[in-house]
Amino acid sequence: MYELPGLSFREYLNFTQETAFKPIPFEQFVTNHTNAALEIVQKIRPLAHFSDFLEYGYYPYFKEAPKLYYQKLSETISLALSIDLPSSVDISFRSVEKIRLLLHIISESVPFKPNISKLSERIGINRNSLVQFIRYLEDIRVIKCLYADTKDIGVLQKPEKTYMHHPNLHYALATKKPNIGSIRESFFINQLGVLGPMKYTPEGDFAFNNFVFEVGGSGKTNKQIKHFANSFVVADGIEVGHLHKIPLWLFGFLY
Repeated sequence: MYELPGLSFREYLNFTQETAFKPIPFEQFVTNHTNAALEIVQKIRPLAHFSDFLEYGYYPYFKEAPKLYYQKLSETISLALSIDLPSSVDISFRSVEKIRLLLHIISESVPFKPNISKLSERIGINRNSLVQFIRYLEDIRVIKCLYADTKDIGVLQKPEKTYMHHPNLHYALATKKPNIGSIRESFFINQLGVLGPMKYTPEGDFAFNNFVFEVGGSGKTNKQIKHFANSFVVADGIEVGHLHKIPLWLFGFLY
C-alpha cells in the first residue's frame, strides 16, 4: 500500500503557476527557514496564492470545474462513507448514518477536545462505538486527531483534539464561515503530519519529534512556549520569518 497525500502548497504552486520548487528537508527547514523563505519570495509572492490553496487547492481536480469543487469533495466523502467504509469493516447502514451525524458535529466545532460522554449521548451510541467511529473518519482522511501518546495508539484510545484533515473541508462541509484559526491549524497539521505522527501537548498547539509549535496570526508571540528550547511560533500573514518565528505558508514546502 502506498498513500498519496493531497497537494502540498509547494505542489499547488508548481501545478498552477508552473514553478519548479523542490521540497525543503525538515532539518534544513528548522535551522535555515529565513533563507529558504527569501529564496522563494524572490521568485513568487506566496501569500498571493495561499488563501486560494486553503479554500480549494488540496485535490488537483479543482481545475476541472472550480465552481463544483466543494460539491465534488462532499460527494467523495459521502461515497467513502456509503461504499468504501462498509466494504472494509463490518458496519451497518444505521451506523453509517451515525457517523455522518458525528462528522457534521465535528465540522461545526473543530478544532475541539472531544467530550466523549456528551458526544455519545447526543449521537445515541456508547463510548466505545463513538471512539471507533472517530477512528473510521480518521482512516478515510476526513478528520485528523492528536493523541497524548503516539507510540501506542490503542483502538479505543480517545483523541485529545480533533481537526479537519485539510482546510478545504472546512469550506465544503461547514454551514457558516470557517474560523481562520481553525483553517491555520488544519493546514499546519495536514502538511507537517505527512512527515510523521504529531502529538498533543498541553503547552503550545502541536508537538512533532522534539519540537513544540504555536500557530497564530502575524502578531503571535512565543510567550506560551518560550521556556521550550526547541519551540517555534508559526505565524500566518508574514512572508519571511526570523529565528523562532516561521511563516505558516512555508510548512507547505515540506513535501
